[in-house]
Amino acid sequence: MKHKHLFILLMVCLTGCKKLPPAGFWTDFDSPHITDKNSDQGPWGGNRTIYWENKAGIKDTDMLKFAHENEWILLNTRNVIDPAVEMDKWIKYPGKLYIFNSEWTTEVDGKDKIAYGYILISDDHKRMSLYHSWGQ
Repeated sequence: MKHKHLFILLMVCLTGCKKLPPAGFWTDFDSPHITDKNSDQGPWGGNRTIYWENKAGIKDTDMLKFAHENEWILLNTRNVIDPAVEMDKWIKYPGKLYIFNSEWTTEVDGKDKIAYGYILISDDHKRMSLYHSWGQ
């Protein structure tokens, strides 16, 4: 009986935790063109960065469809002219920034807030960067 309960618990975790690790599903998007990725995940928070380069081009419509299929909700877009001034070290080129609600949370001043996911597609559509941070 004990093994049956463990099996049921394991199955619930495996089927109910489709979003683990946070933003990990992005490694399935255009995976042959991922040039670098970093992930530092812990029990209380973490971050992930992924970089793509595709000389044939990256379509924002494909990215937006993939994000939607994985329950990332588009909140806003804006043009980034000077990433050195406007963004942190992960975003290194001008392009269009997509801001998503990742459905994860982060802690700011002791309160839970939306953990945004950021995707930047370069103006020439040949590069894409993702940044996601969650937790404490």
